[in-house]
Parts: sequence; C-alpha cells; structure tokens
Amino acid sequence: FEYGVDYPEKEVNARVEQVHPDFAELRRLMVDFGFMTRSWGVYQKVEKAL
Repeated sequence: FEYGVDYPEKEVNARVEQVHPDFAELRRLMVDFGFMTRSWGVYQKVEKAL
C-alpha cells in the first residue's frame, strides 16, 4: 500500500487475501493498530512520524 492513495475495501480485501486467509480480520487489525484509516469504505495507509 502507498501513502496518499485511496483504496476501496474490495481492493484492500483482494490484496490482503493474497497473504492471509482471513482478510477481513487482518484488514480490521490494520485499522485498529493504526496502520491504515477507514472512512466510508475507503482505506488509506497512515504515515508514521520518525
């Protein structure tokens, strides 16, 4: 995933499913742990401060 790019939920699911069979759980965890944000079914990678 790239910074500043909007990813629809379907695309996130397809990408995550390639590395983890329970893509919905991993997708939720990425949001819960602050790696991505979600708004109205659109996801974005979060930039972390160094």
